[in-house]
Amino acid sequence: MTFLTSVTRNLGAALRESGQALERLGVRLQGQYAYEETLNRHRRVSPFADKYPQIEKGTFVAPNATVLGDVSISSDASVWYGAVIRGDVNHVKIGPSASIQDRAVIHVAKIGGDFPTLIGARAVVEPGAIVHAATLKDGAFVGAGAKVLDGAVVGEEAMVAAGALVTPGTKIPDGQLWSGSPAKFERDLSAQEKKDMRAAAEKIVLLAKKHQAEAEKPFDVVRAERIVREAEEERHQDYVSKIGYSQ
Repeated sequence: MTFLTSVTRNLGAALRESGQALERLGVRLQGQYAYEETLNRHRRVSPFADKYPQIEKGTFVAPNATVLGDVSISSDASVWYGAVIRGDVNHVKIGPSASIQDRAVIHVAKIGGDFPTLIGARAVVEPGAIVHAATLKDGAFVGAGAKVLDGAVVGEEAMVAAGALVTPGTKIPDGQLWSGSPAKFERDLSAQEKKDMRAAAEKIVLLAKKHQAEAEKPFDVVRAERIVREAEEERHQDYVSKIGYSQ
């Protein structure tokens, strides 16, 4: 290690420690107001080795979600709170208007075969579900807490019921409902059910845009809006008391 490198590393360490000390001091000085800060420094999008996530404009990635490595996400897709998408040993591709909901886990595999994870347009992965090295075709639906494992394929507008286990290599045909552990064919989905699934996917896109707008607000805007809401509530209560209305 050269003298210059040593000095640079030591200086960097000193600056980092100073920054951490100032952060702790600032929080103590703020007291209870420290908890008003709604934004955080969580690193939502991270590279892995030489692969960096490619996220198209209009995609919502929640402040505490994690997207890592060889991941591509198309426009109007959404990655919700606490979700993890990890493209380390293979790649993940997520189509337009797809949604990866709260605490869902998307991963890939290389052992036992070449298994990326491919998620089609308008596909929905509900909260707590796991999609591991599998394929979800356009409009597919994976219910809350379900698991879809290596090499499995969920067909177009097919549904995996909440809590179901789709075992490795399983192929679910288009438009079918599978449930149980291991998951088995239940019945064909009706035309109305498929229509409802498409409508639900569209509603998620609109809701994600609202969450994205909220997540992008600076702290001073968030606080100002809260002050306005509190003032309006105070005026409302004052008005109610004057007219003698009681709930």
